[in-house]
Amino acid sequence: MLNYSVAELRVVIPFPLSRPKICFHAWNLFFPRVVAKLHPTVPLPLMANDIGTRSLPATSTESVFEYSVGDGEWKTLDDQTGEVKFGGSKGNLRLRGKSLLGTNYSNISFTDPDVKVSCTGDIRTLVDYEYYRTVETDQATFSYLFNGCTVLTTAPELPAMKLAAYCYTNMFKGCTSLTKAPKLPATELAEYCYQCMFEGCSKLTEVPSELPATTLAICCYSYMFMNCTSLNASPKLSATSLENNCYRCMFQGCTSLTTAPELKASTLVNNCYWLMFYDCSKLSSVTMLADDVSAESCLLYWLQDAGTQATSRTLILSSQTVYFGIKNNLPANWKAGSENTTVTDKDGNAITQ
Repeated sequence: MLNYSVAELRVVIPFPLSRPKICFHAWNLFFPRVVAKLHPTVPLPLMANDIGTRSLPATSTESVFEYSVGDGEWKTLDDQTGEVKFGGSKGNLRLRGKSLLGTNYSNISFTDPDVKVSCTGDIRTLVDYEYYRTVETDQATFSYLFNGCTVLTTAPELPAMKLAAYCYTNMFKGCTSLTKAPKLPATELAEYCYQCMFEGCSKLTEVPSELPATTLAICCYSYMFMNCTSLNASPKLSATSLENNCYRCMFQGCTSLTTAPELKASTLVNNCYWLMFYDCSKLSSVTMLADDVSAESCLLYWLQDAGTQATSRTLILSSQTVYFGIKNNLPANWKAGSENTTVTDKDGNAITQ
């Protein structure tokens, strides 16, 4: 369920539209922000206090959404809905869905830069609000849902274990007020599932402790945290089986990141670590344990402009043989013999020029 809470809102659904938009216009904005109540069976509230626009797929056999004001009856959301008043004394607006395709590239945006938006609860209530705990999620996408929502402060729960291709692509891209990412427990990934998910979230400081998938998909984590300039710690990366472009540009531009996650995979694939830590200027520690580094562009620019502001740097590789195999892909400040740089193998033996 989506639950919108604000002093006083009007929802306008223009017609005709192939994908109707729900436009939120606030008035009488004299009240303090209202915290929305969780509905016991559809707990996905979204709270805001000013203007926003929400696009949803047109109602069809695959995608049906409903809305309710306060604790009132549920009504079908379609091109005949017209205006719906809610907020303040009228109560919150709630949305729920029956949509195996998820929100299917729908987007929420708020035009007032001073608005505060919070969304909590289980995103799967937009897939099947009755059976959301057990619903299949391998076709559901929420791509672009909050893309560019600079006032979003809280993200919903994303508990799905099996993801669709493009599932969360660009979902929170540019959400510059978001400080904490939700847990991401999925173990069955799909192509592009997390691509650009948090790109440009400049205030993001808390991320999941682990990304638990051990087998990856094409571009699954590419650009995921790109330009998250406040992020100083990364999730543990559990993967041992990689796919092309899987980590490409994942942490590029994370200028506060100090320690890279341990890279456990023994065999690299095409473009897997391409630009992964590019411009991570404070990066001081990197562990990469691959033995087979022969794949095309697997380490291209992976540490370019990284560690330039760190007082020291430590690079741990699986062996001295690997070091000499990748030496040409290391910038000068990450090479053995460079000032304030230590390079060792996985057993702690020093690697020298």
